[in-house]
Amino acid sequence: MMIKRRACEGVSFVLATALIFLFVLPIISCSKAVKNTGEEKSAVETEGVEHVPNLGKVSFRMKWVPYGNYAGDLVGEKWGIWKKHGLDVKVNSGGPGIITTQMVASGSDEFGSTGPDELAIAIAKGLPLVAIAAEMQITPIGYFVHPDSGIHSPADFAGKRFRVIPGHNSFYEYQILMKKFGVDRSSVTEVVNKSAYQLWLTHKVDIDPSYNNLASTHCDHRNIPYRLIRSIDFGVTNYGNILFTTKKMAQENPEVVKAFIKGFFEAWHATWADPGRAIDTIMEYDPSLKKEEEMEIAMEVRPYMERTDGRFGWMEYDRWKEQLDTFYDVGIIEKKLTPEDIFTNRFCEELYGKPDKPLGPGFVLPPHEQKQPN
Repeated sequence: MMIKRRACEGVSFVLATALIFLFVLPIISCSKAVKNTGEEKSAVETEGVEHVPNLGKVSFRMKWVPYGNYAGDLVGEKWGIWKKHGLDVKVNSGGPGIITTQMVASGSDEFGSTGPDELAIAIAKGLPLVAIAAEMQITPIGYFVHPDSGIHSPADFAGKRFRVIPGHNSFYEYQILMKKFGVDRSSVTEVVNKSAYQLWLTHKVDIDPSYNNLASTHCDHRNIPYRLIRSIDFGVTNYGNILFTTKKMAQENPEVVKAFIKGFFEAWHATWADPGRAIDTIMEYDPSLKKEEEMEIAMEVRPYMERTDGRFGWMEYDRWKEQLDTFYDVGIIEKKLTPEDIFTNRFCEELYGKPDKPLGPGFVLPPHEQKQPN
């Protein structure tokens, strides 16, 4: 766990109310299609482009609304990076009430992003989908508590109030942690509420789920004290967000899939090379975002996405098996799945070459969030 200590010991109601308007409302704003408002090109995006194939038009459904954690998604479209590979990609926003697996399975979008648990649920129910790359190599989920809450690990959730985001990977990882630590969920008051921070700031819940780099940045910039309970510090090694498509797309249009993956990760490298410009691009969609904070969020997601061997997107058979077995044991999925049912490394192998031997997890804990002693 990590404790952030600040001069102030609590959050006043006035500050809590101000914070709700500062950064809660933009996050829960209504979802809508992200439209390209103009062509932006640079030497990096166009230099050396020859014989670009015409792979047609596709759409990509983001997991959530645009902000720093999804900067690369928009950069790929608006900076022309996918077009460099012959693919015209329209990026559509995710958000509350939008289930990306259903959007892709129905044909509304060709590609999508979701959590490994959410993808497993969809496939177990018969949707013909397949994971094509790991957007994040390790889960970014964490649970924020007040320093004076007495909560130091998931074992301490008993008797506390937990904010539930229905259908979100934070809820599924919470279920995994409760079983792992032998906590009866009936001993936890589960409060269903989709409004980030509100209930936690006003002490109406004790535990608030979020992405580690998102909520920590917001709290740091506002001098709000918190303790962070990260899933990865307590034995949950799930992948973070997963890129997926339909089995039909993967089988019939492999060049399109490969170009999509390649452009996606190139867009993220471009984002990290010029985070200021990347956030300017996002703020065309949501001007209420705070640039400095979003730049930090975009940079701090990097350790979750990169692999030590440089194979962006690579997935391991054994990790998928462990996750799927856990999902079944906990009751997240009702049908037992195998790794063959859910993922393929075919396209990453074509991009990087087939390894001589099985690769390990390839991730390290983000250094800015290493577990600290009390």
